[in-house]
Amino acid sequence: MLLGAVLILGILSVPLTGGNLVRAADVRFRRRWAIIAALLGQIVVIEILPGGSPALHQGAHLATYALAAVFIVSNVRITGVGLMGLGGGLNLLAIAANHGIMPARAGALRTAGLAPPPGHFANSAVVSDAHLRWLGDVFAVPSWVPLANVYSVGDVLLLIGAVGGLHAVCGSRPATWVRAHLRPRALHVEAVEVVAVGSGPALLRVRGRGAATPAALVLVVEDDRRGPWTVAALASPAPPGTQLWAGFAVPGGPEALDGCRLSLRSGRRTIPLPPARPRRLGPVAAAA
Repeated sequence: MLLGAVLILGILSVPLTGGNLVRAADVRFRRRWAIIAALLGQIVVIEILPGGSPALHQGAHLATYALAAVFIVSNVRITGVGLMGLGGGLNLLAIAANHGIMPARAGALRTAGLAPPPGHFANSAVVSDAHLRWLGDVFAVPSWVPLANVYSVGDVLLLIGAVGGLHAVCGSRPATWVRAHLRPRALHVEAVEVVAVGSGPALLRVRGRGAATPAALVLVVEDDRRGPWTVAALASPAPPGTQLWAGFAVPGGPEALDGCRLSLRSGRRTIPLPPARPRRLGPVAAAA
C-alpha cells in the first residue's frame, strides 16, 4: 500500500514538471494479461484468502512473480521497464531462496507495527536462517506514518523504474534534462508535426537530437484499422549529435494518421512519439 501511494505521487508529479500524461496512453505494452494476473494473484493470496495451506500460498506467491517476469521480458524495450525487472528479479531471488516468503528484518517489522494474524499467510515475515537476507524487507516506515510498511532494495528499484519510465514517456522536464545531459547519445524527440501539401502525401517531420542519423530512422504507424505499417525516412545530411530533422512521406495525407499511434525505430530501440501538430502549406509555400 505504501509503495502504491508513492507511485500515485510519482504520477501526479508528471504534469507538475511539464509532462503530458496523455502520452502514456500511446505506449503499447505486450502481454498485459500477465501483469494483470500477477497483481490479481497477489491480492487474492495476501488480502482475500490469506488463510489455508502455507505451501499453496508460497507456491502461488512465486507464481505471481513468474507472471510478472513474462510481462517484463516482453516489454524491456520500454524505458524504465528494465530497471523494474531488476528490482522484481532481486525480490524474486530473495523469495525463492526462502521457500516463497520474503525475509524481513524483525526490527523493521516492529518499526512499521506489522504483525500478521496467526495462521494467515504473510508474504513478508521473519525467517530463521534466512538466505539473501540483505535483499529482503530490511527498511521500514514508522508505524505513525499512514500506510506504514516494510520494503526492500528491489521495491525501491521497482518504484524508480516505474516513475522514471513514466516521466520519460510523458516528456517531463526532469526526463528531458536526463536525456540531454546524462544520455547524450540517446535520441531525444523535441517536436513532431504533420504537414499537408495540397492533396498529395503528408510530410511528417520529427525534430530532435541524438546519435542517430535521420536516414537510419523508421516511422512505425500502429493502425487498428489495417494493422501496423512503416515508412522509411527521407534522406537528410544532418550528422549525428546535431539538431535532427527527419522527414517521412506519408501516403494518404494527414487523415491516414488519424487515430494511429506513432513511434520511431532506431536500430533495436523504439521511441514513442507525441501527437503530431497539424500544419498546412499552400502551393506557393510548398514550391519554396
